[in-house]
Amino acid sequence: MRQPHRVLRSISVKQPAVHLEGGAVSVRETPAPARPPSYALIRMLHAGICSTDLHLQRGLGRHCPARILDQASIPPGTSVAVLGDGKLGLPIAQVLRIHGCQVSLYGRHRHKMALVEPALELLAGDKLILTPMIQDRFPLAKAPEAFARAAEKGVLKVLLDN
Repeated sequence: MRQPHRVLRSISVKQPAVHLEGGAVSVRETPAPARPPSYALIRMLHAGICSTDLHLQRGLGRHCPARILDQASIPPGTSVAVLGDGKLGLPIAQVLRIHGCQVSLYGRHRHKMALVEPALELLAGDKLILTPMIQDRFPLAKAPEAFARAAEKGVLKVLLDN
């Protein structure tokens, strides 16, 4: 069952943020972001560390599928072709579908491409049980230890709690 949304009445001037630089993970106090009119400022309660984050830590990429809508003006309803069914293509296709785009996903692995639509339906209906995939949890202040744990062989998901 999903947790109810929390409304934040005030945001502190400084807040902790995870920084990845030169292969090191640190937590720093940073200024709270400004909220433009008609935008929401959302407080992170939990964040998962996955292999993409570990790649970013090692300096192997700077891509974030959720930012695709920040980088390109794509109105809902637009027909979009996503080329590639890997670690970047599948999440981008999911983000665009959630945004309301008509997505055509092209890649070499039909079994991967077939996962996108059913996965979104299961997530939307709270029918996926993902908690067994979480092997460990850390408070945000212990992000370096959380990244080390996530890098261990066989670990699927580690959560950072705020």
